[in-house]
Amino acid sequence: MIAAIHETMDRGFFVAAGGGSELFSRLLSVPGASRTVLEARIPYSPEALTAFLGQKPEQFCSEETARRMAVSAWHRAFQQLQKSGSPENTAGLSRLFGFSMTATLATSREHRGEHRAFAAIHTAEQTISWKLTLPKGQQTRAEEESAVADWALKLLGEYSGLQPSQTPPVSKVMAPKEWSRILTGELPFAVIHRDGRITETLPDGTVGVFPGSFHPIHAGHCEMHRCAEKLLSGTVLPEIAIRNADKPPLDYVSIDERICQIFAEPNFSGDCILLTGLPFFTMKSAYFRNQTFVVGMDTLTRIADAKYHFGEPILLERSHRILQENGARFLVFGRMKKNTDGEGFENFDPRRFPSVLAALCTGVSESEFRNDLSSTQIRQKLSANGKIPPQKGKTPN
Repeated sequence: MIAAIHETMDRGFFVAAGGGSELFSRLLSVPGASRTVLEARIPYSPEALTAFLGQKPEQFCSEETARRMAVSAWHRAFQQLQKSGSPENTAGLSRLFGFSMTATLATSREHRGEHRAFAAIHTAEQTISWKLTLPKGQQTRAEEESAVADWALKLLGEYSGLQPSQTPPVSKVMAPKEWSRILTGELPFAVIHRDGRITETLPDGTVGVFPGSFHPIHAGHCEMHRCAEKLLSGTVLPEIAIRNADKPPLDYVSIDERICQIFAEPNFSGDCILLTGLPFFTMKSAYFRNQTFVVGMDTLTRIADAKYHFGEPILLERSHRILQENGARFLVFGRMKKNTDGEGFENFDPRRFPSVLAALCTGVSESEFRNDLSSTQIRQKLSANGKIPPQKGKTPN
């Protein structure tokens, strides 16, 4: 089976956390592995996995984390082959995959939850994830590791068509071609319409862009959106960026879930969502010239932080000049902030920001808008109650 996998599958980046590393030794022990294994990583500790993803996951062993690991692996492999520049590597970019596993297995201390493993595969065309539950307390760690490796090989065999597909996925999304082109950098953005259409130009009357993770969308987002459209006298498009400055790339299941959530939210009155591959505001401003970006104080603080410009003040100043030259404006909403004096509501204060950036900003007063909800708090509350946001559903294509 392993020899057949090497003959059949394209090149991939493999990553495992918490368990499943036996798969790597099995793959590498059979001749021909270099045709399949581009790289293998084991970010075993929580700190290592956080560094690999670029963000601490809310759960280290979950289906969502497996998907994020897979798309992060695919993205690293894609960048490696793209930089190499050789015709052979460039031709194989579309067939590249990222394969991930994250597991909770037998250890020296008792786990409260079930012993389980999640796996995911991500390519330019699709994202698929699976789950394996192991009988708790019936196998040694070595036996569980072997079982997970057996399962992973079975998934690879089924995925590559070497054996019948018998393992139902937890989630699977085939991406529209526009999503794939955005992920690979061929297309900067696309507009997703409520009726399922996908276009590549901004709708007439668009005056603003509202970047956010919307994970999940909530009443605060909807109020900001309504308030922004009223203040700007035009259409404001929520923007989901597949790539983010300080977060792992989004896989297709996550994109699908978030688009479905936004359109299903009864308080959201818009008809379009912007999907982009533009992680930085300088890039956004180049494609969306003379537009107003709707942001919160936390986002504006990051735009003014040299940390996000390689720690170089000269690069920070240059990015602010680029924003100015591209006609960018910022409509800034306040937020709740904890400080030494307790909690308070923080409004935009131009004295706290570099002069060039401050001149591009208009603050929204607390009397015009105040909502203390956050997506993080909602996810934490739902997780504590054993619930997840209503997010499943296929985006119409």
